[in-house]
Amino acid sequence: MKNMYADDGSSLSSRLGPYFSDGRRRVDYVLAYQIQKPASVRRQSSRFGDNNFIRRIRRSLSMRSSRAPLQPKEDPEIAAQDQRTDYHEDDKRFRREEFEENLLETGLELEKDEATKISGIGFLKIHAPWNVLCREAEFMKLKMPTKKVYEVKQGSNLVEKIRLFIHKVTAPLHPKVDANRPQSIKSLSHPFSREKQHLIFDKYATIRPHSMYLLLKLDLLAVVFFVARFDLSDRDKFFDSKTRSSIVYEVLKRTRCTRAKYSMGITSLLANAVYTSDYPLHDGDIEGVNAETNDRKLLYEEWASYSVFYKYQPIGLIRKYFGEKVGLYFAWLGVYTQMLIPAAIVGVIVFLYGCATVDDNIPSMEICDPRNNITMCPLCDRACSYWKLVTACGTARASHLFDNPATVFFSIFMALW
Repeated sequence: MKNMYADDGSSLSSRLGPYFSDGRRRVDYVLAYQIQKPASVRRQSSRFGDNNFIRRIRRSLSMRSSRAPLQPKEDPEIAAQDQRTDYHEDDKRFRREEFEENLLETGLELEKDEATKISGIGFLKIHAPWNVLCREAEFMKLKMPTKKVYEVKQGSNLVEKIRLFIHKVTAPLHPKVDANRPQSIKSLSHPFSREKQHLIFDKYATIRPHSMYLLLKLDLLAVVFFVARFDLSDRDKFFDSKTRSSIVYEVLKRTRCTRAKYSMGITSLLANAVYTSDYPLHDGDIEGVNAETNDRKLLYEEWASYSVFYKYQPIGLIRKYFGEKVGLYFAWLGVYTQMLIPAAIVGVIVFLYGCATVDDNIPSMEICDPRNNITMCPLCDRACSYWKLVTACGTARASHLFDNPATVFFSIFMALW
C-alpha cells in the first residue's frame, strides 16, 4: 500500500500532461472531494475577520466601561450544529479511506493532490496498471485489434464507381482526420484474453505445414488462437484513453464501501456527497504553440468549430474519443441533418414560387388596388375607427409568399418525408 500512494514531492521528471508526479504513470480517472476543517479550527481562523475584529474592539470597550469582565458564552445550538457537521465530515473521510483501500486491493494505483489552487477541494488521481487493464478487459469482453488483417477490396460495379466519384467530388467537405479516410487494410478484432497474449504461434512453430493443417482441423480452438494474437509491441498505446477510463470506471462501480448501508460503488458515494465529482481527463491541450497533436485537438479543429460547419463529422474519431454511445448519437444526428437538406430545398422552391406568383395573386391584387376604395368596419369598439382595405396590401402580399397553392404540396411532402 505504501508504494501505491505516490508522494507529490517525489517528482522524478517534469512531464506535462495527465500523469502522476513521477511523470510516467498516466492519470486514467480523477475523483474530487471536499476538504473541510473541524469547526473549532474554522472558528479560530475566522476570528481575524473584519466584522469579528470590530466586534471584539466594541466588546473590550464595553468591558472597560462597566469594569465587570464578561465571560464569553458559546451558543449551544451552534456548538451542536458544529458537532454534527464534524461528525458527518469524519464519516465521509472514513468512507473515502475505506473505499481507497478497496481500490488498492483491486490493483489500482492512487495519488492524492490536496495542495491545489482551488482551496477546499482535493483530488484523487487513479492509474490502472497493465495487469488490471488486462484482467478487466477480459472480464468486460472488450474487443481489441489483433495482428490479423484483411484487405478491403473495392468493387468494380456501377454503384461502387458512383460512390468513389461522389467521394472525390466531396473531398473538400471531409475532415482532415485519418480515422475518417477509407482504409484498404483493416485489422480484425477479438474479445481480449490474457491466455492469448503469447504462446500461440510458439506452440506450432516447429510443426510442419501438413501436420499443422491436420492439427488445426482436430483442434478448432487453435484456429481461434491463431486469429486472436494481439499486437502487444507497444503496451502504452494498446489500450487507448477511452478504454482505460471505461475500465477504471467499471472498477469504481463494483468496489464496495461497507461503512455505509447499501453503498455499492462510486455512484452511491457521489449521491452521499462523499465525493463531489468523478471524471476522466482529456488527452492534452488544444491551444498553445507547443501543444502536441492529439485526438482532442483534432476534434476541436475539425469538428467543434464554427469554421468547419460545412464539413462532415469525423464519426470514427468521435467514437474513438467519446465512446460508442456518443458516436452513435452524433452519427444519427448527422443522418438526420442530411435528410433535412432535401426538405429545405423543397421549402426554398415553394418560397420562390410564392415570390414569382405574388403579382398574379387575385386576392392580393384586389386588396392592393386603390380604385376599389373599400372601407372596413372598426376592429374594436369605441377606440377603433374605420380603415381602408388598401392598408393591408403589404400583409396580403407577404402572406402569399408562405401560403400559396404550392404550400399544400409541401405539407404533404413533409408528412411523407
